Amino acid sequence: MQVHSWAVVVSGGLATTGHVTSTWSGHLGHDGSKQDEREFLKEFLAAGGGDCLDALGYNTLGFETNYDAAPDVDGGTSATDCADGNCFRSVEKAYAVMQSYSLDKPIWITGVGWLTAPPSSCVSDPRWQDRSGEIVTSARQSDNLVGAFRYAHLSWPWLKAMFVFNLDFNMAPWYDECDPVRYYSIAGQPAFLALDAMSREVHRLYLPMTSK
Repeated sequence: MQVHSWAVVVSGGLATTGHVTSTWSGHLGHDGSKQDEREFLKEFLAAGGGDCLDALGYNTLGFETNYDAAPDVDGGTSATDCADGNCFRSVEKAYAVMQSYSLDKPIWITGVGWLTAPPSSCVSDPRWQDRSGEIVTSARQSDNLVGAFRYAHLSWPWLKAMFVFNLDFNMAPWYDECDPVRYYSIAGQPAFLALDAMSREVHRLYLPMTSK
């Protein structure tokens, strides 16, 4: 197999699962269906996974918190409470794990987004059962996405790319009206223009997704 030295090998995006305190089949932070992503990352690196990648992929949604909520801290409001580890800045903890294993490689955020409200007819859909607390207004989605890129640019020199989840799933006919992935989309939302208006300096953090 030919090897391309210019190719960047990025691991599959590590999903933010938040804190899981139980142990399953010898795996810390595991409840039998999901594992605390930090514990998974520790096992991955201990097994030598860091030798197989150029960058770590990480998915970090905002859930109900704002982009600047500190991980593992209860800020006192739903917008600032990340005591469970589910927030945009949870990626900082993943980077700390990498440092503890002396893995000096960058992170690519392979999906960041905030969920907006579906039509009222979708509220009873089982896929929305545990998501009502994550819903934000379109304006807040926009503010958080722009804030996230600016925060990353100013604070995380180890982050080399960030991608929005998602651009236009709300226009894809294969996702039905109540599919939650449609409501992370920015197409037709204030976030689309707000991200397009960001400075070129901040734009370097992601591959082109708008008209520019």
